[in-house]
Amino acid sequence: SRPKQMKFRVTENEKEIILNNSEKLGFKTFENYARKMLIDGYVINLKSTDDKDLKYLMSEVSRMGNNINQITKRVNTISQIYSCDIEEIKQSQQEIVHLLRYVVKNINKIKNC
Repeated sequence: SRPKQMKFRVTENEKEIILNNSEKLGFKTFENYARKMLIDGYVINLKSTDDKDLKYLMSEVSRMGNNINQITKRVNTISQIYSCDIEEIKQSQQEIVHLLRYVVKNINKIKNC
């Protein structure tokens, strides 16, 4: 139910690049890819970022959450927190920030293509 048609011209090289990008991003038709690009301006394909990095980031966030829960239980039980606990949280947080910056940098590379 899309009655309006739009046309535009490209060089052979541009056509090849466009179709290659469409295929890499997993679009089944050029029409769907073109519509998405023209409406949203860009497509971010998270599959193109390294899955290992995203899985590692998720495990780090989960590990940090578990550590915080354990420390919270101890503080509530014995009213004491150790400096090594604080240091572990800080190190985990720094690792997560590092990974997030890496992922954002790769996403920005995709956006700027």
